[in-house]
Amino acid sequence: MNKFKLKYQIAFLVGVSVVLMILVQLFYYYRFYTLTRERAINYESTIINQTTIKINSIFKDVESAANVIAYNKHIQDFIYSDNHVERSLILEPFASDVLGDVKSLNPNIYSVWITDNKGRITATFLDYNSDIHTRLQNKYNYNEDSFKSPTFTNVFKDNSTGRFFFFYISPIVDTNGRIDLFKKIGVCTVMIDTSTIQELIATMDLTPNALFIVLDGENRVVASNNKMEQGELFYDITLGSQMGSEDSKTVMYKNNKVILQQKDLGMAGWKIVSVLPMSELTSDMQSMKSFGIMTGIILLVILVSIGYLFMRNITDPVIGLVKDMKKIGVSNIGFRLRVQSTNEVGILAMDINKMLDQIEDMTRRIFNSQTRLYEMELSKKQAEFSALQSQINPHFLYNTLNCISGMGLANGITEIACISSSMSNIFRYSIRKDELVFIREEVACISEYLYIVGLRYGNRYSLKVDVPDSIMDFKTLKMIFQPVVENALYHGLEKMEEGGRLSIKGFRNEAGDICFEVKDNGAGIEEARLEEIRNRLDSFSHCTENGDSRGVGIVNIQRRIRLTFGEKYGLFIYSKLNEGTKVVILMPAF
Repeated sequence: MNKFKLKYQIAFLVGVSVVLMILVQLFYYYRFYTLTRERAINYESTIINQTTIKINSIFKDVESAANVIAYNKHIQDFIYSDNHVERSLILEPFASDVLGDVKSLNPNIYSVWITDNKGRITATFLDYNSDIHTRLQNKYNYNEDSFKSPTFTNVFKDNSTGRFFFFYISPIVDTNGRIDLFKKIGVCTVMIDTSTIQELIATMDLTPNALFIVLDGENRVVASNNKMEQGELFYDITLGSQMGSEDSKTVMYKNNKVILQQKDLGMAGWKIVSVLPMSELTSDMQSMKSFGIMTGIILLVILVSIGYLFMRNITDPVIGLVKDMKKIGVSNIGFRLRVQSTNEVGILAMDINKMLDQIEDMTRRIFNSQTRLYEMELSKKQAEFSALQSQINPHFLYNTLNCISGMGLANGITEIACISSSMSNIFRYSIRKDELVFIREEVACISEYLYIVGLRYGNRYSLKVDVPDSIMDFKTLKMIFQPVVENALYHGLEKMEEGGRLSIKGFRNEAGDICFEVKDNGAGIEEARLEEIRNRLDSFSHCTENGDSRGVGIVNIQRRIRLTFGEKYGLFIYSKLNEGTKVVILMPAF
């Protein structure tokens, strides 16, 4: 493509766009057709599932009603009793009430009757049809001892009325121990009208030639959408050879392509069959198809016209732009592009001219900046040299302290020697470059400081450090104890002549973090002053009243801890006036 001229490339892109547009049109038509089919299948599946739920609900309601009858004490007494007077005067009214209540609570039940083990009808309710009873008995033999499991029957036609019914037959077993516990003593037969199921199917919103039927275990029609008669035997070689127990597929039915769906109801061998003609799914797409073709033709014409105008109005200015760009070079620095077009190509030419102006200006500024950069580098080197120089003074100071310590030992003044040595150790520790140190090092530093305090104040204060070896090898920030201990001494214990106590305790809390408690029994802090200090710790504020700078050290510690470990760690102060102060330092264990 790079070898072709721009106008040929544009023509090629227009041609590719035309082809792609045609393919997209075909793809969208195919996808629309597919989605329509899938939605129809999903709609049919939804109807089938909803119908299945409703029919199974009818089955379960009938089962529950039969169980109420079968396990009712009055019913069992009525079946078991051989006393004619007792049955007629006492037990039969109770049994009739039970049957009446069951019928009134379930509108799907048409009739109920009970038979005992001798095949006698010992109780009846509503319409009892001896012909249907005989046909049921001959087919299911439910008076035999071998009949032990409840079952739903296929549909039966009442020859006297022409109506169709199905039945639920449930054995009645002895639950009161009159003969033998759980032994069969009779049968409960529930007669259910199919009209409810027929009304359910007839009201469905389906396509004109769609077929939706409910079949019993013998493939006889229980209900349909007015396409087949009740009781009619449904069997088609084409469908029958392709239907599974639960399936959805496209097959040929009566010379038409249809979507066939089937679902077992799970009880009595019943099933639901749906047959949806494919032609009815896409009948409303013909107008859309014609509209899509016309729209595609119009779009093709528009696209070709736009391609022609694009090549004429864009290609020529671009060619002129390319020619002018070739004239720009080292030998012709002041040359600028000359494009008269006001579209994006003209704007591009103007921006290129601006860029050329900026490049020339930038070149001049780069040369002017070289001297300043050189001067800045010299200043940086000088600052580094000054920083190195400033490191000489601390070394001079702790060397001087060591010298004072030696002089104290030489003159027999051990206190001066010890204080100077401890101060030297503290100072040497404080100017280490390491920000994080082992806890044992921090404890050693504060021990040196407390030693100096002990020499100064004698036995006025009780100073105690209690840090277990189990946390000594964890890390901590350097010099966090000394400012806290110093505050405790000079603001808490300084005015006490005797009895002052200062303790430093370290341990791990329940969360596994490291805790240090610096506690004294000194003057304590007033509530307002304590709240002010806590606010400073939260805001990292150094501002104090009347020039008091005692809070600077602990604020610095708070800032260092929180910047290093996070907001949940830091200093926490607890104090009461004239009762002492406790400072808790919380850090993570690592």
